Amino acid sequence: TQEDVAQAYLTVRGELESYDEALAAKPQIVALNKCDAMDEAGIAAQRQALAQVYDGPLHCISAASGQGTQTVIRALLQAIDRYRGLTE
Repeated sequence: TQEDVAQAYLTVRGELESYDEALAAKPQIVALNKCDAMDEAGIAAQRQALAQVYDGPLHCISAASGQGTQTVIRALLQAIDRYRGLTE
């Protein structure tokens, strides 16, 4: 529901880089939250805006309803396994 998701993403990335470049260099999993509060056109518009500044997988979730959270959890577990060298 953020009006400018691209700027919000860039702000968070900037804060991470300012805080710790090594932290900012770690793999990231990006999700749009509150997707239950948006219609398909709104979600598409947010995805398109974010795609201008982020070139990677983008999850659409709702913390309130649980929509998409299992997919994000699986992505997190896969990233952790890769980090630990358990998978490629």
